Amino acid sequence: MSFMAFAMLAVFSLAFVSCGDDDDENEIAAEATVVGTWEITENNFQLKIKELLGADIEDWEEDEEESLKVGDRITFYEDGTYRTKNETGTWKKSGNVLSVKSDILDEDVITYTNMTIKKLTTKEMELTLNVEGYFSYDVKMRKI
Repeated sequence: MSFMAFAMLAVFSLAFVSCGDDDDENEIAAEATVVGTWEITENNFQLKIKELLGADIEDWEEDEEESLKVGDRITFYEDGTYRTKNETGTWKKSGNVLSVKSDILDEDVITYTNMTIKKLTTKEMELTLNVEGYFSYDVKMRKI
C-alpha cells in the first residue's frame, strides 16, 4: 500500500513540475529552420506607419511597392541567399536573430537588417523588425 502511495505521489509530482508555465517569449523549435518558402500571413508595417505619422499610406507608393504584403512569398535557400517577388539578397541566423541584406541596397551604407525571431516552428515563423529605434513591426509567415 505504501509503495502504491509513493508511486502516485511521484507521478503527480512529475505532472506538476512538467506542466509549469515556462514558455519563453521567443519560441524556437530545435528541428525548425528558416530554409524554405514562406508566405506572409500578417504584416503590420503599413499600419504602424499610419499610426506613427497619421499619414494616408496611399501617399507612400514607394514603400507600398517594396514592402512585403500578406500573400507575398520569400524563399530562404540553404546557401544563405533569399528571394522575394522583387529582390534577392543574403541571410544568416544566429540564435533568435535573423539577419537579411538586400542585393539592391548600397553595400557601403546598409549592412544587415536584424529581425528578432519570436516564434519558429516547422510551419510558422513570427518576426519583429525594429526600424532604427523609431518603431517596430511584426511579420507572421507560414511555410508552404
